[in-house]
Amino acid sequence: MTNSNQAQTHDTLQTIDPLIEDTANRIFSDYCNFDALCASEQGEWQGPLWQAIQESGLSNIDTPESLNGPGAATIDALNVLRLAGYHGAPVPIADHYIASRIYQSLALEIPEEPISVVSPQQARKLKITSSKEGFILDGPLHNIPWARFSKSILIPVESNNQCSVLFLDRTDLTLTENTNMAGEPRDSLVFEGFRIPSEKALSCPLSINEIEQLGALTRSVMSWGALEKVMELAVDYAKERTQFGRPIAKFQAIQQDLAKLAGEVASAAVAVDHGIRRYCDANPHVPQTSLAGEASTYIAAAKIRSGEATGFATKVSHQIHGAMGFTNEHPLHHFSRRLWAWRDEYGSEAYWSHYLGKCLVDAPQPSLWQWVTAQ
Repeated sequence: MTNSNQAQTHDTLQTIDPLIEDTANRIFSDYCNFDALCASEQGEWQGPLWQAIQESGLSNIDTPESLNGPGAATIDALNVLRLAGYHGAPVPIADHYIASRIYQSLALEIPEEPISVVSPQQARKLKITSSKEGFILDGPLHNIPWARFSKSILIPVESNNQCSVLFLDRTDLTLTENTNMAGEPRDSLVFEGFRIPSEKALSCPLSINEIEQLGALTRSVMSWGALEKVMELAVDYAKERTQFGRPIAKFQAIQQDLAKLAGEVASAAVAVDHGIRRYCDANPHVPQTSLAGEASTYIAAAKIRSGEATGFATKVSHQIHGAMGFTNEHPLHHFSRRLWAWRDEYGSEAYWSHYLGKCLVDAPQPSLWQWVTAQ
């Protein structure tokens, strides 16, 4: 697969920096092999991959030079996440990127070590009490991405209609290790009167909704890449697998399935592409810029469509592979399980469908007809 050629079929990605894309492809190709994916699922930290990502600046590629970052365009950062999804990169690059946007909004330099961000949906389950000294936390937190390997854990909370980000040092916490269905770390914490001093609770220019939308966009972008990989695996297998003396790709039923699969992947790619474009329009160079209401509807549509495509694409690709696709020895399951896991993170299709519907009936959003025909 030539990712740059595929990317050029979408208007947004025609503006990406080919050097950044080639660097990302090379690093992911070198380190994200089958053995590395399997080792990661057994709990092994992929340190060489993370070091290569950090040394190349890919983890925070759009951090401004004023914050000691590479200063690339946001479109390049999101394209790196697409490639990470395509290669199944077993490191917290998406979650670290969300953290980098929070750090940027606060005009802070982000550390090189991985930083985890608790999703706003999970953070809402905490009981948070304000005090003169800061905040007091009580209750459980689940599904914290890559927490065991992180230097810090950021918890976005809302207090008096203002977003604050709580900075927790990993060494101060006792985690319960868990994973999602893809084998990626999704750890848990239980707080009992845990105090956060005021200097570790910073008022954030980004809103809770904006952090949630950014999380949904990262999952959609990575799903786009993984969907491309799933389709490629299905096509290659159909060409290689023979039945009755000829490749199964020659059978009409398989051809129809592959055509439908390609259509689903293309549809999801267009929806995610629109979400990327609108996000970059709302956040061209200034991280503090709030997401426009219209941009949030495109992100919602991207999350919905990528989730719907996941259901169809994984079903058809596994059907084409037959029993082989379910074996540990075949790479397909690494990507289908990631797609299933990312589908539910930062909001399911039902959650974002409700959000999108509400946006399109509330002023000052464009009408549903205007919004649809604008596509």
